[in-house]
Amino acid sequence: ADKHQTVRSELDQAQVQVFGVVVRPFDTHTAVDERAQQTLQPLVSDPKTGHLVNVQVDEIAVSLNGLCDPNAEWGKFVGMVSVGRQPCKLHFGKDQCNKDSGCVWFDATLSCADSPCLEHCSDA
Repeated sequence: ADKHQTVRSELDQAQVQVFGVVVRPFDTHTAVDERAQQTLQPLVSDPKTGHLVNVQVDEIAVSLNGLCDPNAEWGKFVGMVSVGRQPCKLHFGKDQCNKDSGCVWFDATLSCADSPCLEHCSDA
């Protein structure tokens, strides 16, 4: 059995998205770069091709640039929520927080949190 299977399963259950980046010094791929990619592949989330990149050091900023953009390669996974709604703590900014009816913005802490209504929705 895969030695990472148990951990990978736990991460999947917790809805953790694992990404891998192989940063190579040159434009060409060496055997070391290929081994690094093969080592990371079982650790990243599915689909593997969307969660693992092999880039030249000069291209790393371009690869990570779209991390928060839901239309970018990695951003679509980071913004993905499979249980219905995004956790409030992931909303950055008052406008984004207030658009989610289950969240409330706190000016004192400049943070977004679950609405108290969510905690007591079954009390009525």
